[in-house]
Amino acid sequence: MSIWDRFRGGWTGHAVVITGLTVAGLLIALGAWLLPRTGGPPEGGDSSTSEASSTTERATSQAPKTSRSPERSQIRYLSDMTPVTGGSFIGTGGPEGRHGLVIECASGQSYDRSREVSWNIPGAYSTLAGRVTVSGEMDPEHNVQLEWFAGGSRIYNNSTLTLDSDTEFNGGLGGAHDLRVRLTCSSSAGVATLLDASVQR
Repeated sequence: MSIWDRFRGGWTGHAVVITGLTVAGLLIALGAWLLPRTGGPPEGGDSSTSEASSTTERATSQAPKTSRSPERSQIRYLSDMTPVTGGSFIGTGGPEGRHGLVIECASGQSYDRSREVSWNIPGAYSTLAGRVTVSGEMDPEHNVQLEWFAGGSRIYNNSTLTLDSDTEFNGGLGGAHDLRVRLTCSSSAGVATLLDASVQR
């Protein structure tokens, strides 16, 4: 065997070893590069934060939903209700924020001395309350009478109201669903203003 044959044979063996080591090194590097991407949390993420967020979302979605019904109204102003009868005799007015209702006196003649307005009360209310003022150009000696009826019974009566008076009124409703007011005047120049007139539970 010549020197060249021995040299070629030795070089071939070394080449095989070097090639094998190179391939092994490439496989190790590839595995190290792939491992962080196939296992564990995403880059820049925190596994504990992700798990806590997921747990919170599951708890929120599984928590029972409670419905809150609106509270029942404890007071209802007559100015917010539509009259059943006598609507043409009554209008809004008076000081701002006082839920004012204005009723003008009738002609004062024997055949036309009163005005009546009625409402249907929604629900069971126990009390009527409010104030009444009298104004206009009538003479001071003239009187105005204010009456309230609930369920067919008179629950309030004041026949001594005079010009510039400011008087409180109230009465028990007893759960009645019909309410009626009557204004009787001895002069057509009078005006009665109901302030904060309301039904209350």
